[in-house]
Amino acid sequence: MLTRAQVLELSKSQLFGYGLTDKAIIFGQKGLDAYLAAGNNELPQEGRFCGIFHQDQHILIRTDLTGQEIIYLFRDGEDWAISNSFALLVQQMATRRRLDFYAPAALVFHLKDGRQIGEQLISHKTMVRQISVLPVTSHLKVDRRTGALSEVTRPYSQLFHLQPGDSYEARMLDTLERGSGIMAALVETGLPMNLFLSGGYDSRLVLAMLLMSGTVPDRLRVTSHPHLKADFKVASALTSRFDLPLNKGGPARRAELGGSEAIRLYLLSSAGTYLPFRLIHSRRLEPGAELRLTGDQPTGWSFYAGTGLFNGTAPKIADDIARGLADFADGDAVRQDFFSVFQEIDVDPADPIAMLAQYNVIRSRHHCGRQWTRAIGHEVAFTPLMQSSFVALDIVNRSAKAHPTKFFADAYSAIGGWPLEEPFETPERAFPQEMLDSSPFRGGVQISPRPFTVFGDLAPDAAYDQPDLLSMPAQLDRGPDPIRHDLATMMFRANHARDSGLFREQDFVTANREIAARGTISDGYRKTCQIIAADTILRLLATDPVSEGKTPPAMPT
Repeated sequence: MLTRAQVLELSKSQLFGYGLTDKAIIFGQKGLDAYLAAGNNELPQEGRFCGIFHQDQHILIRTDLTGQEIIYLFRDGEDWAISNSFALLVQQMATRRRLDFYAPAALVFHLKDGRQIGEQLISHKTMVRQISVLPVTSHLKVDRRTGALSEVTRPYSQLFHLQPGDSYEARMLDTLERGSGIMAALVETGLPMNLFLSGGYDSRLVLAMLLMSGTVPDRLRVTSHPHLKADFKVASALTSRFDLPLNKGGPARRAELGGSEAIRLYLLSSAGTYLPFRLIHSRRLEPGAELRLTGDQPTGWSFYAGTGLFNGTAPKIADDIARGLADFADGDAVRQDFFSVFQEIDVDPADPIAMLAQYNVIRSRHHCGRQWTRAIGHEVAFTPLMQSSFVALDIVNRSAKAHPTKFFADAYSAIGGWPLEEPFETPERAFPQEMLDSSPFRGGVQISPRPFTVFGDLAPDAAYDQPDLLSMPAQLDRGPDPIRHDLATMMFRANHARDSGLFREQDFVTANREIAARGTISDGYRKTCQIIAADTILRLLATDPVSEGKTPPAMPT
């Protein structure tokens, strides 16, 4: 977290996460320092990062184009601060001035029992009126002399649509050459990698990009879940074909955080913004960490497809929201917040691409993004399909009312060979023959991986590893029982949530049933986590400011 004063005091540009330019892969602060020292001036646009960049008399603050890191912005008059943790920002700002609770952002999580549209915030608004999510279509510009902050916004179409003179075919080839070039450069560094391989389209394309480098990486292992039998069958066939190790051991997983610390880290990363409990037992990136390669992609075209509840067009989903929250006085405000996203990114909610864009700028940022939480412990998430070009190509296909799998049919046709030969997890996932026959890439094309230079590495940055209470070496229980016990205690003591009017008695009954069922931590405590998250934010807002409008002593970042 950084206040206005702390941003102005920074002596150089900062990079948290990894950034991509047309020719470089930049890992963290050490990578950015080396990249700039080599005389490079082009700032990263893609990747998974939050960047604070010095540029002449201004400071630019932004995320990657697909928003895989999230910046929360506190703004009240001329005062402002930024963080990639909503709860931390609330906690610190509540010591400076009184903050206002925004109930509609808390009601969102009632929708669809905290799944799909109810799994994350529905707009750029949060549970605190003075704090918002910085949209992917915006970046912040700070005057280095006065500290004045302005938000610079570009239309969604300018960022993600094909521009005049560009073509679908050229952009597809660029996407494949860029992705395979990135993979080739990572293989060249010798970084350990773990590919999570399913039986579907996304992760298969990541494997194809890896293999297009011409050599099988020595330090690549593949993970697939045996209990997902159809997925595992495909992963077994592919790893056997290319002689890749499947489900072999990786870095040792140590637990230096106990149950209560893991809950605090969950609240720090997700409280009030994203519901599923991501279990983290480390406080930092461990030495010897590996890249976790996944097929996460930014559009999720089919996520809102269909005619069921909370599926379909934006107007239809808005009506579903109003009906789903009809029991709450602020229910219609949630519906209006849902529509506010389209206004902010300059997309007509009646446009066929509207829900693709909504997934891109809201859903994927919480579900696939939150990069800092995915660079802790024994792995760093690396998602080669998170490219703005991927969005542009899916927009073309969606606008043309093409089949949702057309992008992958064209990509695999361009690559040729095994991606089309090996069956998917079910026969229904096979591409229609007429789609393959009509592909502009039928028969394959020449794909030349683009050259990239890697700056930096995965080594932990000592500057962010200062001694504190949690730095004492300890090996703790990785099991779920301590967490289950503490979640139950927190729920039973969630008096702020119980008195808030945000929850019905049935919600507490549901949470009690979750606790009694002792399900998986990640998915089995959604109502419990919803109550605890709201209670946490309400407790933070109950803090008495040190002196309203006066800055307290310096805060840790």
